[in-house]
Amino acid sequence: MVPGKLAVHLKMASPRRYRDPAFMGRIAGDIYGGRMRNSPELVQKHMRHVRWSSDYGYYLQLMAFVGWTSLPWLPFLPQPTLVMAGSDDPIVPLVNGRIMAKLIPDSQIGDP
Repeated sequence: MVPGKLAVHLKMASPRRYRDPAFMGRIAGDIYGGRMRNSPELVQKHMRHVRWSSDYGYYLQLMAFVGWTSLPWLPFLPQPTLVMAGSDDPIVPLVNGRIMAKLIPDSQIGDP
């Protein structure tokens, strides 16, 4: 994948955002983009659905983020596919959705 900005990924590297609601309130807009930048009530609503599990699980997830790619398998998807990507996604830039849409047969990209 084409990564987002390093500053965003560094903020994601710590589980603090899940443990410290005030910290999440300060960085949510930087990480998630869109309306999260100017709507603290959306951050609070999001946090009501987030449950911390474990440091071990969190770091395994980060390792998968760094070391996994589905690109080699995309050309083998047989079903029609809508690739959804956002133009204001600080974590996964829009170019990644375009790459996926080019590799998946019978696909199109939807960008809000």
